[in-house]
Amino acid sequence: MVVECVPADVAGPPSPRRLKIPTIGIGAGPNCDGQILVTPDVLGMFEELKPRFAKRYADVGGEIRAGGHRRTAGRCARGAFPGAEQSFR
Repeated sequence: MVVECVPADVAGPPSPRRLKIPTIGIGAGPNCDGQILVTPDVLGMFEELKPRFAKRYADVGGEIRAGGHRRTAGRCARGAFPGAEQSFR
């Protein structure tokens, strides 16, 4: 059973005490049998979207915005990309 965005005390003590099926939490506290973690949330891919129940372990979105996109655009504008290695013969 999936339990989403409910207080931890509602999700209750570890579910095997009450249920014969596993509980999977999304923002339902630590007492569920498992957790659903949405990859973009925990990797910080979106600056404006910060779900309360997701802990960010990285700032991938910031790295993409600050580094990858700007470097790629600059190399394309200068004609440095694509090169022979990225082209077909």
